[in-house]
Amino acid sequence: MPVSAPDGCVVAFAAYAAPVPGDALFGRTVDPSLEVLCTNPAALGGGSGALTAIFATRPFAPSVIGTGMQASGAGLPRATPWTAFTGRYTARCSNAAGPSVLEVTAVPGARPIPALPDARWGLHLADANVALGTRADRVRRQIAASAARN
Repeated sequence: MPVSAPDGCVVAFAAYAAPVPGDALFGRTVDPSLEVLCTNPAALGGGSGALTAIFATRPFAPSVIGTGMQASGAGLPRATPWTAFTGRYTARCSNAAGPSVLEVTAVPGARPIPALPDARWGLHLADANVALGTRADRVRRQIAASAARN
């Protein structure tokens, strides 16, 4: 899911809960001389960083994602349409298991994000949400910096 950012960087990743299974479907190329891009939205310069995930608390209109999240038993709160989970997950890019992926880990006490429909897919159905708050914060900072320059 590549997204070009205003500061010239590109954020792209395929998210998996650690450990990444050997038969992961994403993070590989058909050409072994190439590597799939992974940029950690929580640490653009590399390394590990804390994510802010944002998930819907009610099912989406009939869809695979809405149905899958509810069927997973994730137990999301029902008070608001969307809830931000700040600092409950950390992420780092890795290719230690073969594929180049963003490994997302729940901090102690946080509920892990389930792999749907199975571990081979990783967090693919939650890729857009797993770092949504982190990416939105970065855009807000970039807008403020741009406004200050102009």
